[in-house]
Amino acid sequence: MAGTLIMAVNEAEASLKHAIASRFGEPLPPVGEAEDVQLMLRKFRNACLVIMGTDVSMAKSQNVDQRLWLSHTRVYGKFKAEISKQHAAQQGNKSVAWRKSLADYLIFIKDSQSFYRSLLRSLSDKHPASEGLLKVANRLRSQAPLPARPERAIQHPDHIKTALDDICCETLVHLGDLSRWRTVIQPDAAAGGFRTATGYYDLASELYPQSGIPYHQLAVLTLANRNNFKALLYFYLSLTRQVPHPEAARNLSLLVKKLKGYTIANLANTLGPAGKSASIATLRAWFVRLHTEAFEGNDSIQRMEMEKEVITRVGMVLSSGADATSTLLSISLIAIAAEYLNFSESLGSNRSNDSFHRLNLRILVELLRYVADAVDNEFREDVTSGETRPAESRIPAIVKVILPPLRVHIIWFYQNSAKLTASMRQNIPDIETTGVVHEAFAKLTSVVNTLLANYPVYDTPAAPDSGHALQEEELISGFIPLANEHTTLVWQKERLVGSKDGKRVKSDKPEWFDHMVRIRDIITWAVRIACEENSPLALDNGRIAFKQSNQPFDLDTAPAAERPHSDVSALDGGTKAAAAATASAAIHMPTPAQMPTPVHDQAALATRTPLHTKAELNWGFTPPPMTHSAYRPQDTAYPTPNAPSGRQTVTTGGTTLADGFHGHWDSFNALRNKLPQKKQFWHTDKRPQLGKTEENTSNRR
Repeated sequence: MAGTLIMAVNEAEASLKHAIASRFGEPLPPVGEAEDVQLMLRKFRNACLVIMGTDVSMAKSQNVDQRLWLSHTRVYGKFKAEISKQHAAQQGNKSVAWRKSLADYLIFIKDSQSFYRSLLRSLSDKHPASEGLLKVANRLRSQAPLPARPERAIQHPDHIKTALDDICCETLVHLGDLSRWRTVIQPDAAAGGFRTATGYYDLASELYPQSGIPYHQLAVLTLANRNNFKALLYFYLSLTRQVPHPEAARNLSLLVKKLKGYTIANLANTLGPAGKSASIATLRAWFVRLHTEAFEGNDSIQRMEMEKEVITRVGMVLSSGADATSTLLSISLIAIAAEYLNFSESLGSNRSNDSFHRLNLRILVELLRYVADAVDNEFREDVTSGETRPAESRIPAIVKVILPPLRVHIIWFYQNSAKLTASMRQNIPDIETTGVVHEAFAKLTSVVNTLLANYPVYDTPAAPDSGHALQEEELISGFIPLANEHTTLVWQKERLVGSKDGKRVKSDKPEWFDHMVRIRDIITWAVRIACEENSPLALDNGRIAFKQSNQPFDLDTAPAAERPHSDVSALDGGTKAAAAATASAAIHMPTPAQMPTPVHDQAALATRTPLHTKAELNWGFTPPPMTHSAYRPQDTAYPTPNAPSGRQTVTTGGTTLADGFHGHWDSFNALRNKLPQKKQFWHTDKRPQLGKTEENTSNRR
């Protein structure tokens, strides 16, 4: 049976190749009479569908899905060349031959889209235990509902699950590519085609966040739409996944080289968000210019001045009141990814990593500074006026803009806490960086204590328990530089695309709810940093203290009568046992040696095909074959840098404090009782109620 199916696939593939050669004027192979390309392609699709529906693991082992897609890309390439040649020959006039080729091309695109959507629905019907296929099929259905599922679906073996996940992710990317290809010869429908393609790529990245393939295709799409800033972000997101796109490093280098030739004024014109503040465009321009210098390992006085200019521009954007959340979040992710990947190694320099490391520190300090000032001013006004509004309604607008990128940078700070501590105490790599590290620890201490004292974090659920994905969570899920045992648990919760019907979870909470979740999460990460061995931060009477040079930091910011008096000796109890329990429950994280890294071999780079030629950007790109076991979010171990040894775990009220901020109410209530009573705004009757305002449906991109 299997041999017969494979033979049918091989015969259909050979007939299709013969038909392509006949249709597009190639020398005919020694096979029978040529037939229509569309007809032969349909026969090949049907043969592949039969074998994938009968034995999906065998189909994967024979690369049936890849062979089918490569046939589509070959037909696409032939149509592209034919239409372009006819258009050039007629000097832009629409000849009869051009119209016929265009009609055939549109039939090819529509048939291909219909087939791949049907493939997903067919596989979902045959394999009801595949959650990924079920969600995708439900998202793609239009009129007729899918058949009812059995209450207890049969669980598939691992090799079948792997094959199904591979095919599902590949097919979503193919559908995105087909939508993108369709817009090439229909400029009037480009906007709709780009939205459709983005939707498929987004869905693939949501279901399979370990894959960098969808992000690379998003970069191609945004380049075609002349959005170089977003393309830069997507290339980095592709490279920092467990399965990076093999062309992402090459194409990122080409994009950086292209942007290097732009002046600041030109960059501002090409990088600015449409219809938004000019200050955001200028910030993007200066950041891209700084990134170009650091990317190549240039550590000059000019680059240092650029770094200061970028930080100044960040402050100007925040002071202007512009909605810069997306820009700041993109800058944070690019800088963190660039530090992690350290591309300058391939250029013979080791300074780029230090440059991006210092930039990340400066960005963090700047964000913390604005949060501290804004919160202090907000609550000082209430104290002066005697007004007691609910704390949740008193999150300053500038803080709302800062919280998503600040949360990302706090996780980065936790990831690098051991390195940062050593840097501060040993003046590594230089005194200037040491000073920035010292300031970052001090600012973090001040901000966390301010947030603890003014906001009801104890009445706010932890990020994993919030019931929906935060805006930034959808981008950082699977982001290797931020992968650790805490973030992995969040990413593995299937909250990004919704419940069993496959629809995205929409928040029914008011806007302030997400901001409160972020505030609590920022405090959580600070507590985890304080629990690290040799950390300069420490827990002190319900607050966080900063110890300089291993000496206790003088906490005299509050009057003695308002200082918490609870005994903190219990924080030292059960440390070893709790740490052992945490370690045993932690997910195994591979070492950096197991991580995907940029290609540094010049011979290998020379064999890669650049993507940034105008013709290729206009006509698209063929994604590479995908490997088995690449897209299984439920049991994937995310790689991460080595965690520092001897991580401390502090207990309060029978639970670990570090994890107490991660969903355990006892630890929060223990700290809650230690705060001054006049700061406990969560008891007010004026507190907004959940579900009483419009739902927060912020878009991902």
